[in-house]
Amino acid sequence: MDDKIHILLCTDEKYIMPTGVLMLSINKNNDCSVHYYIFTSGNFTQENKNVLSSIARDGGNDITFYGINEDNVKDFRVSISEKSHLSIATFYRLYVASILPYDVHKILYLDGDIIVRKSLMELWQTDMSKHAIAAVHYVREQELNLPCDKLYTSQFNAGVLIINLDYWRKNNVQERLLEYGRANVNALEFHDQSILNAVLYKEKINLPIKYNITSQFLSREYIHRTKDAEQQICNPTIIHYTERVKPWHKDSKHPFANEWRKYYAMSQWAGIRLTESPYSPKKSILKLSSIKRFFTIAKEKKKSNWDFCKIVIGNILMLLGVEKDFWKKKYKNYKLIE
Repeated sequence: MDDKIHILLCTDEKYIMPTGVLMLSINKNNDCSVHYYIFTSGNFTQENKNVLSSIARDGGNDITFYGINEDNVKDFRVSISEKSHLSIATFYRLYVASILPYDVHKILYLDGDIIVRKSLMELWQTDMSKHAIAAVHYVREQELNLPCDKLYTSQFNAGVLIINLDYWRKNNVQERLLEYGRANVNALEFHDQSILNAVLYKEKINLPIKYNITSQFLSREYIHRTKDAEQQICNPTIIHYTERVKPWHKDSKHPFANEWRKYYAMSQWAGIRLTESPYSPKKSILKLSSIKRFFTIAKEKKKSNWDFCKIVIGNILMLLGVEKDFWKKKYKNYKLIE
């Protein structure tokens, strides 16, 4: 059994700080050896490589960088708006099986807007021999709008994945993902997550939710709430900040924002004051052009009339600055178990 955990992170210049904080949280909570594989854009500077290398070394861990040719993912740029918190770097992982050495048999992928609170060894030891990936189910699965069985556990959030590289290589998974993505590039509402769900929904196993507590699990609207689920929510191994206002924004109202900031305070960025998000009401101006843009987006997504209205109303409220007043109503008042 491999006691070294292999972790894949995809980043660019914009996500260097969140990526570093994530690595710090892993170092602090894992005694085992870790090898970080960093997929970056071609213009990722040596200075930024030095920053992440220093964090890895401070934890006694290894790190390897791979510069990704952005021509490989240029077809997918259309799926990400200029103001999105997402980066084209999220698509780099689709190439993981062909880029990493063949003696790396599986890897744990983590999004950059995550912190790790506990040991990852139990997660790492998940039996992956007969599956392409392991993931936590997606809470609001009806929004994925994918051509697959409409079962509660059929679709998943792709921010935390155990990837069976041997399976991917044997079953041409990379080629299948890229073929689907390019054929449906204008319909990738959730970007590479849409691709992964559409292709691999029958080739994955479900993980306990404690390994990917997304913001939706904290919602009062989460209908699958059980005693076990509540225990995992309050004592998660991995917290995934999926809202567009991130914990590194001072206007974040996420119930677990301070947990992320705890690791931020240990990092080299600790002296840098948090700034407001691009979605802050102070930065949003209600203009006719803005409203018109939201109508256009909603139409392009081909929603029902009611869903169309909700999208437009929600975005207008965001621009008016009303949205942040709903946070306390939106989320349950969970407290983390230390």
